[in-house]
Amino acid sequence: MDLQNLSRLEKMELAQTLWDDVAKEQTYYGITNEHKLLLDNRLEKLKSDNCKLKTWEEIKQKYSS
Repeated sequence: MDLQNLSRLEKMELAQTLWDDVAKEQTYYGITNEHKLLLDNRLEKLKSDNCKLKTWEEIKQKYSS
């Protein structure tokens, strides 16, 4: 198949067909207990106000240069 000879619509249909095929083969393994505990702990820390959050300006300043 020569992709250069396909119309834009044909290319989009081909891309969709490929994506659908890949998506149906996907397996969701879920989250591990270790990651769930880590996320739960971070959420509790955030809820308890023991977490110092930074503004977007602070983040940009730290990583720009």
